Amino acid sequence: MPKTSFFPIPKITSVFLRLKPQKNTIILNKKFIQKNIKILFKNKRKRIKNTIPQLHLLNKYIATELRPEEIKITEYIRIFNLLHIIQFD
Repeated sequence: MPKTSFFPIPKITSVFLRLKPQKNTIILNKKFIQKNIKILFKNKRKRIKNTIPQLHLLNKYIATELRPEEIKITEYIRIFNLLHIIQFD
């Protein structure tokens, strides 16, 4: 949105985003995923394997060398669904 849309005119440019929920996404435990994503982003400069030690169980399924900002939300859902299955089933 242009700066002139506001009064007083801000020193930054604003953006209007429209978010759509993804369809056909299975989430096994929403609270588990939210809790772990919060933990990862509290330490966003660390690699995910150093923040959540249990992720070593998924080494052959995911790239644990990544940092939280390098991972897509669909990948987070896949990671924590897998971890949930391993830990709680």
